[in-house]
Amino acid sequence: MKRALSLALAVLMTAAALLCFAGCSKETDALIGTWEGDVNYAPLFNQMIQSVAGEGLAEYWTVEEFRLTLVMTFRDDGTYSMTVDQNKLDTAIEQLKFKLSNGLRYFVQDLIDASSSTQTVDEFMAEKGIAPDALIDQALGQEIRDQMVADCTFDGNYKAEDGKLYTSAGLEFSIDEGMYEIYEITQNTLTLMSVVNNGGASFLNEAFYPITLIRIQ
Repeated sequence: MKRALSLALAVLMTAAALLCFAGCSKETDALIGTWEGDVNYAPLFNQMIQSVAGEGLAEYWTVEEFRLTLVMTFRDDGTYSMTVDQNKLDTAIEQLKFKLSNGLRYFVQDLIDASSSTQTVDEFMAEKGIAPDALIDQALGQEIRDQMVADCTFDGNYKAEDGKLYTSAGLEFSIDEGMYEIYEITQNTLTLMSVVNNGGASFLNEAFYPITLIRIQ
């Protein structure tokens, strides 16, 4: 009887272990592939402008949208990579330049309207030595564009468990148990609902969530 009970317990423990392994494997398998989705970086951009330009000019440079298209790939070896669609980034930057250029002109026009000057916006800026397009091109030049790409490019390790996505900030680092993302997944849609950060380092700002990614491969 004792031997039979021990054998039964051993069988049950083995079955439980296999079920656990199968469950974890199935959850990870659902993530494997390449996903793409837009993240609106406008809130972060507006915070940066506020700190640099002050309330006066920042009001004219507030943007509603500055969307970057993230591409995330999860592999069956437990590693992932994230990058940004660089062609769409270039388009977003050009749209941002147009918005900032117009904002600067509106700012100058309001300054003129509040004074007794009869100058046009172009005359005022020429007198002050302001070349708005050149100024904005310099502020959002190749160096800034390349830095945006670098800031959105990661390789690391990951695991998925009970609807939580754990990642590391590099392949040389172990998975950070202090930070994870709550996620939901269907066959073709991965939604990162929120981030839980207990001292870990998230590669995304909390203001970006939820993030919806579509399977592209």
